[in-house]
Amino acid sequence: MSGKALQQGELIAVCSGKGGVGRTLLSVNLAIALKKKNLKVSILDGDFQFGDVNMAMDLQTDTTIYDLVNDIDQLTVTNVNDYLVTHQTGVRVLPAPNRPEFADLVTPDVIEKTIEILMKENDYVVVDTEVGFHEKSLMIIEKADQILLVTN
Repeated sequence: MSGKALQQGELIAVCSGKGGVGRTLLSVNLAIALKKKNLKVSILDGDFQFGDVNMAMDLQTDTTIYDLVNDIDQLTVTNVNDYLVTHQTGVRVLPAPNRPEFADLVTPDVIEKTIEILMKENDYVVVDTEVGFHEKSLMIIEKADQILLVTN
């Protein structure tokens, strides 16, 4: 087995203690900059209630992480691309749910399995976390290889 087959990507969590400090903008620009280096990059919008990565990237989609809730047991490296939206730069995006009330249905188990699969498929997975430090964002931060804390 080659060394490449054993490698997995790095997880970068972009966090902030409050909103409006540029967390999403930094996440999107970081992912695009990494993609320009010919790396495989995906963004997970980890603000499951009010995420707007898809809006920041001008993406129109009905597919979100909410669609994984019922399909999580069937999710594999092979079919994860069915849930991602590809931006014109080549960055692949898994948006937050379209409705805030769906955020509670995105459980830590769904997030963990999704991240594990995305890391197998990408050189970098950038997660734009929710404002503050709550259960789901803390789980992402604990798994992260790198943490960017945005302040003002």
